[in-house]
Amino acid sequence: MAAVLHLGADDRSSLVWIVAALVLYGVMLALTFRVHLPLNNQIQAAGEPDHIADLAAVRENFESKWVRWNIARAASSTAAFGCLTWALTLVGGS
Repeated sequence: MAAVLHLGADDRSSLVWIVAALVLYGVMLALTFRVHLPLNNQIQAAGEPDHIADLAAVRENFESKWVRWNIARAASSTAAFGCLTWALTLVGGS
C-alpha cells in the first residue's frame, strides 16, 4: 500500500526503499513456504516425541537446515524493516 501511495508523489526518493522492502518480505515469505513449512510438516510426520524411537536422528535431519534458513528469513525481515525505516526517514525529512 505504501508503494501505491507513493506512485503519484512528487518526491519518489522513498519509493525505491519501499519496493526493496516489499521484495525482501517476498523473499522471507518464499523461504517460509518453500523451506520451513515442508520442514515443519516433516517433523510433525515423525510423530509424537514420546513415540519416536530415535529422536536424536529426527532432530539431526531437521535442525541444521531449519536453523540455517531461519537465519536467512530473519536477515531478510530485518533488512526489509531497515528499508522501510529508511523510507520513512526520507519522507519525514522532506
